[in-house]
Formats: sequence, structure tokens, C-alpha cells
Amino acid sequence: YTAAKFGVVGLTKSVALELAEQGIRVNAICPGKMATYIWAKVYPDMPADLVERVPEITEPWLAEGVPLGRAGFPADVANAALWLASTESSFVTGQAIVVDGGLTSGRPWSQMLHAFDKLRDRFREAAGQTTVTT
Repeated sequence: YTAAKFGVVGLTKSVALELAEQGIRVNAICPGKMATYIWAKVYPDMPADLVERVPEITEPWLAEGVPLGRAGFPADVANAALWLASTESSFVTGQAIVVDGGLTSGRPWSQMLHAFDKLRDRFREAAGQTTVTT
């Protein structure tokens, strides 16, 4: 996963150099921990009534360790894209715009697995089920 992300950044820089003479700017947006519905996949047996609450339930979990103290939201990524599409960024090319609230170093995968267990427990708790993570 991490190698693929770095590949996108390298490709962005390479293509930006090739197209700069034609006035074409190429940049990448690298989102961090976002409170979106993708996290529902962590709890496949989620009751249907909880699905619409996934961003609300996941936000505190995602905010852990983020220097700005909150999770990101789709609007944060959209605002970065709008800025890149605007004339205010006309001298920006070949860049990886990181939208992660300051969390650029990440976590080891073993910590992420434990964090997924905690999130699954949060979903179970919201559904009125017993938690099992120790």
C-alpha cells in the first residue's frame, strides 16, 4: 500500500516535468485519515441503521494521534482540489499535497490492526453488542 502511494507521488513528479512546457500542471492529493463510509468495511455485519452514522462513529477514533486533533472529511480533500484547480495555485506543479492534519509519519501496520479491532468494537457497542477486544 505504502509503496503504491509513493509510486503515485513519483509518477506525479515525472509527468509534471514532462508536461510543464505545455503549461499543464500535475499534482497529487494525499489524504490522511478521513471520516467516510469506507470504514463500514471493518464491520461487515453492521446493522443497516448504523451505516449512516459511520463518519460520526469513526471520527473520534480517526482523530487519535492527528496533530490538528480531528479526522479529515471529504470537504477537506475537496478544498485542496479546488485550490489546485484555481489560479491561486498556478505556479504549483509536481507536488504531493498532503491533507492529513499534520499526521505524515503514520503508524506501523501492527498498530493499525489493533486500531481496526478497537473500531470494530466501537461499531458493536453502537449496535448494542458485546465487545471482545482485549
